[in-house]
Amino acid sequence: MDTKEILKKIKNNTVSTNELKKFSKDKQVIIAAVKKDGNNLKFADKQLKADKEVVLEALKNDIDSLKFADKKIIKWFESLSLWSRDQLLGLNKDKDPFGD
Repeated sequence: MDTKEILKKIKNNTVSTNELKKFSKDKQVIIAAVKKDGNNLKFADKQLKADKEVVLEALKNDIDSLKFADKKIIKWFESLSLWSRDQLLGLNKDKDPFGD
């Protein structure tokens, strides 16, 4: 199976756990998978679990997927203010409360 085929399976919700595991190092595949279900982060390679872009896409889908992220990413995310977290996740479209 190639990248194009697995991306189609992800889009159609027909991808299996074993198929995702085979593509655990493919950033494009893992991002597509976590956009469908944030908990698919658990199938990502450890390098992708430490990738902010990948983890943030997972969190946008399911905040509980943070538990599958690299410990350094968890620590970084937990250190952010609630406003900053909301901004990163696209939950707060308002301007900076301290800005003009």
